[in-house]
Amino acid sequence: MLGQLKELRKLRQLKKQMESVETTEEYEGVKITMNGAMEVINVQIANPNDPKLEKYVRKAFNRTMRSIQKGMMENMGGLSGMLGS
Repeated sequence: MLGQLKELRKLRQLKKQMESVETTEEYEGVKITMNGAMEVINVQIANPNDPKLEKYVRKAFNRTMRSIQKGMMENMGGLSGMLGS
């Protein structure tokens, strides 16, 4: 039981650490900010009437996802240490 509580505490710390990591990517006037828990924090659109807006949002989102995944992979050494791996 005590071991499970320690693991739960470690997972909560890990989630907090992931949420503190943020990245912002921009594509054709669309800026997206996302945290390490893969939550979109902010979206800014320079020209909401652009006919290619859907494409730009999709590309900006995908760039942000790749960037945050890359950042999290680079930090995995420290994260796996937290989990006792």
